[in-house]
Amino acid sequence: MSHSSDPSYGKIVQNALLSFQSEEPQRRTAVVSGLLHGLLATLGWGIGLAAARHGFSIGFEPLDLLFIRFAVSAPILVAVFCVLRRWDRLARTRVTVAAAQAFFGGPMLAVCLSIAGRKAPFAGGVLLEVASLTVCSIILARLVLGEKLGFLRTIALLASTLRLVFLARGSLDDGAPGVTEGMLLFAAAGLAAAAFAALTCRWHSDPIATMTIVSVVSLFTLGGYYLFLFGLSRLGDVPWPYLLEQILAQGVIAGILSWIGFLYAARILGLVTASFMPAMTPAVASVIALIITRECPTALQWLLIALGTVGAGLLMASLRARRAVLPSA
Repeated sequence: MSHSSDPSYGKIVQNALLSFQSEEPQRRTAVVSGLLHGLLATLGWGIGLAAARHGFSIGFEPLDLLFIRFAVSAPILVAVFCVLRRWDRLARTRVTVAAAQAFFGGPMLAVCLSIAGRKAPFAGGVLLEVASLTVCSIILARLVLGEKLGFLRTIALLASTLRLVFLARGSLDDGAPGVTEGMLLFAAAGLAAAAFAALTCRWHSDPIATMTIVSVVSLFTLGGYYLFLFGLSRLGDVPWPYLLEQILAQGVIAGILSWIGFLYAARILGLVTASFMPAMTPAVASVIALIITRECPTALQWLLIALGTVGAGLLMASLRARRAVLPSA
């Protein structure tokens, strides 16, 4: 008897078609949700970067902004975590997992940025950090998560790598040992952020629980170090409008909303696709800085921003959701 005359076979085919049709709207919803989370991360990091440039122009140091970020984000995330009652997810998190996430996403990232910011120009250094984050995220997604690249993603990786090479060469041509060391630390910060994102995706960690752990550990380690060195006197002398600007930009927008948005986007769309978000951050920050402070990037910086934007466009062209349905958390 042929399959076409078998009633059970026809029912199987019908159920498969109905399942496929029911999954398709969920796929589209997942893509839209991933894009919205990614847009939140891109805009948030762009605002944080533009606010940091303004903060440095009025006397803030990198360590000041990092302390503000964790001093604001830690209590807010703890409150949100308690309201949402995610204790079961925290209980399922192994100590080694939490320690690795806290190390890469907290103290290691913060130390690299704070030291690098004192040795190298911040504007060029952050471009290098973002380029490193993009390239390392794509590579780790392939090696750790097993995500496929394909033709367009490979071209995007090459464009991002070319941008990284340009930035690294520019720092080496400067000739100053301190600047070269600072640029290397900015690149290491990008690698730490990429490792944090890859491990979070690998272990299917809840983004809110993960960022709560990272912020609390960073507040007790880096925050304790900052208070031991300076206390609150440095921040107490800052006019409150400037301090409020950094509290909102670094603590709430860049420290909480952007990272949670990026981790959710990586869970839905995959880390390779989500990596276009940090690639777009310098362009967003440059536009904001141009509007607010009239600071215009150099021709080389515009070229590097363009390369990152091209890579982001290619990644967007291969956009797809990792799952047929939205994740529950």
